[in-house]
This record gives sequence, structure tokens and C-alpha cells, in this order.
Amino acid sequence: MFKTMLVPLDGSETAEMALPFVEEIATSLSAEVVLVSVFEPADPHMERLHQSYLDRVTAKVQKELEHWEAPKSVWVSNKALSGNPVEKILQYADEGDVSCIAMASHGSSSHGLWGT
Repeated sequence: MFKTMLVPLDGSETAEMALPFVEEIATSLSAEVVLVSVFEPADPHMERLHQSYLDRVTAKVQKELEHWEAPKSVWVSNKALSGNPVEKILQYADEGDVSCIAMASHGSSSHGLWGT
């Protein structure tokens, strides 16, 4: 059973396509949802952009969970990480005892919010 679901997001609509499925599964299993976005460490201004994006999507997901009538135990958090996306996502999943990583089959990072 999934306790924590991690959802990597790159700012693209394609990446966000996983969210309705995550909302339904999280509701059914009373799982926590963690939205994660990774930015390059070379640009410290990117952290603010990623955090703002994640805060907006977190509010949207929380509202959708209300429509699913999710139990109170289902909550959404987010984390902007600095570094290599693959390494940071896997490291966060391992250290955070993540049960499931849910993502679209492919992102469109060249067309995402920040074009990384």
C-alpha cells in the first residue's frame, strides 16, 4: 500500500497529466502527496520560481482532493530541490520513505515552465 506518493513536475502540462490519477489513488489509499520540482543550482532565482509554481499546484491539488472527498489524512506538500533531477528525485524518494513515484510517461522539459 502507498503511504507517500512523490510527483515530479517540470512545469509542463504533460507532467501535470499525472495529477488526476494521483488524486484518485491518494484518496483511495489515504496517501500523502509530495510534489517535487528540481532546479539547476547555478541559478538561485530559479528556486523562487519553482517554489511559486509548486505552491500554486499544491493548492490546486488540495482543492481537487476535496472534490474526491479525500480523508483528512490525505495532505499535499511540496519541495523544490537543487541539482540533477534524476539524482535528486531518487535521493528524496529514498530518504523520504516514498512508496510510489507517479509521473507522466515523458515530460516536455524543453517546453516546461523554465525550459530546462
